[in-house]
Amino acid sequence: QGILREPMASEDDALDIEPDEMIRQLEESGFFAGREELLEQLRILASRGLHPLEALQMMTRRAPAEEEQLEQILPSFDIEGVARYIAEKECRRVVVM
Repeated sequence: QGILREPMASEDDALDIEPDEMIRQLEESGFFAGREELLEQLRILASRGLHPLEALQMMTRRAPAEEEQLEQILPSFDIEGVARYIAEKECRRVVVM
C-alpha cells in the first residue's frame, strides 16, 4: 500500500517510511514528471539525512520574497484616480478587465 494511494494516519507515520522508499513511491505516482531536478535534489538531501517529506515541507513553507516597491502611478485607486490619470496622460487605449 503506497503512501499516495490512501490517506496517511499522521505525518509521523509518513516519516517512518524509509527515505528511499518515499522517493520511490513519489516517483511511481508521477509526482516528479517534468521535475527531474527536484527528484535529484531530494535524493541528495536524503543521502545527507534529510527525509524527503521534511524537505518538501520546507520548500512549501518558504517565506515570500520581498517585492520591490514601485513608484505609485495613480493618485488613488478609485474611479476618480483612474479617470484623472487617463485625462492627464492623454491615454488613447484603455483596456478594462
